[in-house]
Amino acid sequence: MPKAREPAMGRTPAEQLLCAVARGAAGLPVPELRPSAALDGVDWGMVPHGLRRHGLQALGAALLAPARERMPAPVWAAIARDALDARTAALGMFAELRRIIDELRGLGVDAMTYKGSVMAWDAYGDLGARPFVDLDLLVRPADADRALAVLDAAGYARVVHDTPARDAWFRRVDGDYQLVHRDSGLLVELHVRAMSRRFGPGLETDALWRRRRAVAVAGTELAAPADDDALFLHLVHGAKHRWERLEWVAATAALLRRVEGDVSPLLREPYRAPRAVLLGAWIAHEIAGAPLAPATRSAIARDPAVAPLTAAVRAHLFAPSPTDDRDETAAKLAFNLRVQRGVTARARFIYRWLAWPSPEDWSEVSLPDWIFGAYRLLRPLRLARRYAARPARPAHG
Repeated sequence: MPKAREPAMGRTPAEQLLCAVARGAAGLPVPELRPSAALDGVDWGMVPHGLRRHGLQALGAALLAPARERMPAPVWAAIARDALDARTAALGMFAELRRIIDELRGLGVDAMTYKGSVMAWDAYGDLGARPFVDLDLLVRPADADRALAVLDAAGYARVVHDTPARDAWFRRVDGDYQLVHRDSGLLVELHVRAMSRRFGPGLETDALWRRRRAVAVAGTELAAPADDDALFLHLVHGAKHRWERLEWVAATAALLRRVEGDVSPLLREPYRAPRAVLLGAWIAHEIAGAPLAPATRSAIARDPAVAPLTAAVRAHLFAPSPTDDRDETAAKLAFNLRVQRGVTARARFIYRWLAWPSPEDWSEVSLPDWIFGAYRLLRPLRLARRYAARPARPAHG
């Protein structure tokens, strides 16, 4: 089993402080943030940027308030301002979410919400606690066209319009329609699948709807994934993006506290991403001190990939942002390949990434529907051109 570390993970005092904020956000003890704690060596100028990068603006301001007299006044002013802006934006997005769901219900379309507001409520009991950039709604595939029409009438325009063959493929594989409000620019992602099949078998939409739960939030009843489904989707989403934000880790730790650190239900059917589950649990334990049940610890001990993957997350958390999107995409793909457990799963992941076409493919080359299958041949060529034909980097030293 990987050896447990003390939760403080940052290389610098400022980074260690951010990790302490993540633990505190999860409701776990944080001696470092007590008024009597020593905060020597913290480069306070780095803290507001770190809170923004890791989605901890509102949570961080609440936890750091007792230490505000020990930081430069402009730093606390920036932290407080960012927290107010983040909280205002999150609450405004919840109001828009409620408006959209009411519009859909009015025309007989049920929509399930996940991530965003419902995750803020589940993890922290506070709708303004976590920032998010879009609204995620899941509808049954049979309701997709009506939902798109409702959103269009509500001011949202689809980013991409596809031919029938492309749309049918997209719904079967990815299923996340992006719509942007014509005036505000707010992004809505309307899903007919909760997760893309490119990253694994996924959870079928009908099954998610059968297991759904009702969540009462601010006087509104929302449909949301069942507790186990919500935690699973959150863990897979974190792995997909290399756990690049501390707030995701904090939310995981908070959710693990509710289930006493037992993720064993997520290691059985219908969930088929065991390494992603164990990785997320171990990261939340190592960074944020989340509790782990004995069964979870035993499962982690049996997977030798968890420790090196966690080390990769540790190295990436505070690394400078890449200057080339291709570098970031390639790094995420390499990471997700390692998250696949077993030769069969890895081969399937590689095949799907290389052969399954995506909207990027047909935006570059428009083929008529009757030869849609040719995209399977064109996609590897496009990827080779994008990732192989790259300018040489200057030598260092």
